[in-house]
Amino acid sequence: MTEHDTTNGEESNHQHFQLTYSLDDDRFLRRECSHCGLPFKTVVKEADLSHLLAPTFKQIEEKYDIALGTATEEEEPPLLDQLGCPYCAHVASPQDMLDSEFSNYVLRLLEREIVFPHLRDFQEQLAATFGRRTRSRNRGLISLEFSFQADPIVLPVRPISGPALSDMLMVNLLCCKQNIKILEGWMETIYCPFCQEQLVLT
Repeated sequence: MTEHDTTNGEESNHQHFQLTYSLDDDRFLRRECSHCGLPFKTVVKEADLSHLLAPTFKQIEEKYDIALGTATEEEEPPLLDQLGCPYCAHVASPQDMLDSEFSNYVLRLLEREIVFPHLRDFQEQLAATFGRRTRSRNRGLISLEFSFQADPIVLPVRPISGPALSDMLMVNLLCCKQNIKILEGWMETIYCPFCQEQLVLT
């Protein structure tokens, strides 16, 4: 679970929300190789989740001119700066190894908690500005009348995560003293996601 604060402009206007995502019973996060598309799992900590989401939050900050803070910013640095696929040995950033379900969940949550409220506030500002009638009492001036009408923006249902399936085969990687989970029935060699050493399953 990762906590975030949203600050709008220079004024103190904090909007607090929580991002909660279900891990499996062994606290593994499902991932997906950005090259071959096969799923695997690694153990993840809250500090790692914050860094995984950093690029997405940065895009939101730049697009909507808001600041997103996280409760885990001051904690330990992320465990990984790159991650390899245990099947094809493709190496990429941990952010590029997130599965589509996780990515879709985060985007839907950000839309509901950040984007839609901003759109609703903007709509209300337009209504307050152009939904009034202006008349001039002075001769020689044109009197203009504006109106604004739009359907109200309704927040979508808050997305729910979980429960996560405790599937896949757990493998103990002696080279890096880490555990991962791979597809059950995988009979070929694998690669350590952390040091890329080729390993033979026994």
